[in-house]
Amino acid sequence: AVENAASYSIKKWNETSGSYELVAKEIAGTTYRVGGLANGQTYRYVVSATNVAGEGKESAPVEATPQSPLGTPVVSIEAGDSVVKLSWPAIEEANQYIVKRASSAKGPYEVLGSDLSDTSFTDSGLVNGTPYYYKVKAINGTRSSLDSAVASAVPYQNSGQPQAPQGVSAEPGNTDIHL
Repeated sequence: AVENAASYSIKKWNETSGSYELVAKEIAGTTYRVGGLANGQTYRYVVSATNVAGEGKESAPVEATPQSPLGTPVVSIEAGDSVVKLSWPAIEEANQYIVKRASSAKGPYEVLGSDLSDTSFTDSGLVNGTPYYYKVKAINGTRSSLDSAVASAVPYQNSGQPQAPQGVSAEPGNTDIHL
């Protein structure tokens, strides 16, 4: 915020006329969203403050290039003994993922892993019988996806089921396989 400012004006550079043209004026807050822009095109803006004495000097120009968001991950989840395993299909153009967890679907969510390049994540050391809630976000530089839908699971302890068989082998035969 500028001291003694009553409102702000935003101007956009116009290549054709070679000057800035007014986008919005009498903005009370210090943020403003400009919509209806073309992805991949660079835009240049300046902001000025106004009060009863008139309009002040323009800010230094800032440039930004809007880009389409990344696709939103669709998370699959599997619970086990003190562990929850998350997986999701790779998101086109994403080069990393962020996994967040909460003890309630509404949050707050804490970041468990960021800068993850794999499309899976294992959360271990959990308390069996306690529900856990997860969200995953795809990232590529300054571009990101929306958070995934909430995926939840309750880790559980093996309750008497037999262990997985060990030493299983397969021998091929003529039109069959012997296990």
